[in-house]
Amino acid sequence: MTKYLVIVLLLILCFFCEARAQMPPTRIVRIEIDGKEIKTSYDVFFLVNKEWVKVKQTPCGFQIPDELKNNEFFDFSIAFEKYQLDFSQIHISKFNTDWIVGIDKKPFSDENVDPQNVSSTKMAWYINFLGAERVTRVVIRLNK
Repeated sequence: MTKYLVIVLLLILCFFCEARAQMPPTRIVRIEIDGKEIKTSYDVFFLVNKEWVKVKQTPCGFQIPDELKNNEFFDFSIAFEKYQLDFSQIHISKFNTDWIVGIDKKPFSDENVDPQNVSSTKMAWYINFLGAERVTRVVIRLNK
């Protein structure tokens, strides 16, 4: 009986150690268009072996697919409403933060599109990574 109890306790301990080793889910806390929050659902896709794979969402956010857990950089896409926002080579550290995902349409904000590039830009999209110490961001610009 004691032997079985020890085995069960070891299995439980292994389960909790594995659960702690996983990254917490990434949360998209806000989606906005031209600075205004929109309430909408979204899907997240990761590029896995040259194919886009939709990831399951949890009540708290989404996880990096298991087949990519050992990668340092990721290509992924966020889809909502009529938009498909592609991001490439985002470092794994950015997945430990909450995100604000946004689209900037004309007239563009100067923080997303330099004034000298306005005429050649069709749309811009971004992620604000809300780190504990500072906010960083990545902006993608779609040219005409």
